[in-house]
Amino acid sequence: MNISSASCLKNFDWISNYGPSFIIPASNFDVLYEPCDFFQELNKLFANAKKHIYISSLYFGTDPYEYKLIDSIRTALDKNPSLRLVVLLDHLRGLRIDNHKEKTTSKTMFQPLIEQYSSQVDFYLFHTPLLYGFLRQILPIRINESWGVQHMKIYMADNNLIISG
Repeated sequence: MNISSASCLKNFDWISNYGPSFIIPASNFDVLYEPCDFFQELNKLFANAKKHIYISSLYFGTDPYEYKLIDSIRTALDKNPSLRLVVLLDHLRGLRIDNHKEKTTSKTMFQPLIEQYSSQVDFYLFHTPLLYGFLRQILPIRINESWGVQHMKIYMADNNLIISG
């Protein structure tokens, strides 16, 4: 059965009633199937960025892959004094200690970049307004995340965009 792309798209017309939508030709994007492909692509994009790098994510890991990403970002910042790095992470998840041996968090991963390139780096943590006061103080760290987190996973370097699930 041969179905035209126009008829396939018609099945999704209802989506635009619930929010903004846009059509991207298939030739304009690639699907990254494996985590190693994702990290390789991010490394390449970050290291070669000339104007800006935007990272919006639930958290930034503390494993060897993420250290390589930080190195790629540092390389780009060194090469391009006008390069801007903007990072938005979730407050609750971004401050949770991932590497208990070294007390590493998403924020501490970026701390050297924030200090060394302060005029080029903006670092933000989103905190849900649903969790505050006494409730925030009594809930265990991993439970408090159930009140809401900033869960976007969007990575941009110059004109290249990666949206992750």
